[in-house]
Amino acid sequence: MTYDMMPPSDDDPRRPHHHASIAAAHVELSKFMRNGCPPRKLVMGIPAYGRRHVDGGVRTFSEAVDEILEENFIKESDDDDDDRIRNLIHDTVQSWKGYQFDSPRDVVAKVGYAVSNGLAGVFLWELGQDKRIGGLEEGGILLEAAATSAENMLVARRGRMPRRNGGNGGGGDRGRG
Repeated sequence: MTYDMMPPSDDDPRRPHHHASIAAAHVELSKFMRNGCPPRKLVMGIPAYGRRHVDGGVRTFSEAVDEILEENFIKESDDDDDDRIRNLIHDTVQSWKGYQFDSPRDVVAKVGYAVSNGLAGVFLWELGQDKRIGGLEEGGILLEAAATSAENMLVARRGRMPRRNGGNGGGGDRGRG
């Protein structure tokens, strides 16, 4: 499990601490590999929630996105705002009101780490905490970032052009063939 990794008790509680940073995940996964566990048997967990270090509070990624949209006067039902929503979330949701989250960029980096280190893959805990918006065919913002990133890496390895948008044309065969 590469989330809910809290700092030592002597750490300054006022300093933000991301419970699932890629650096901390690397340290923990490396321990397994150094002790003989093959990377192909390791799966990196990606949380769809944030934790606040000060009090251990938890907010789902979806709750944070809802509040961020409300604070920025963006109506989720307006299809014209889908790109604006994606850009805002891509740039905003890593640290919000003291909660530390994995942003879509972090998810892309973790997928890249898993692929480049030969891990078995990644998983998202918990899918219901991701944020679904219009224009995403197969899941929420974080799931789409992971799936698109993985597909682009696989396609690049095969020498074809990677996808540029979040949709796959409804084929539903992402990651196969």
